[in-house]
Amino acid sequence: MHQIVHPLSRAIYEAVALDLIKVTKDGREGFYTRDGEYLSGPLKQSVDPEMCRWVASYMEHKHAGVGTSARDRAGSFAALKDDQQ
Repeated sequence: MHQIVHPLSRAIYEAVALDLIKVTKDGREGFYTRDGEYLSGPLKQSVDPEMCRWVASYMEHKHAGVGTSARDRAGSFAALKDDQQ
């Protein structure tokens, strides 16, 4: 799973599935959509929707087959550029 720690609240945002984000804070967790809408769990506070979208985008790229390393991204860009010519 991909996770990011929020710089202000220190909550942990984790991409569980393509459109499912788990937010953990103070030992409680809640599940949210990619837009920060609450789905379930004991953590029912408002969350940062931008952080939810950020970790969700990682899963989108992973499922789309986009490489995670700079070398893979550079290769994908070069292939795209060659296709356009």
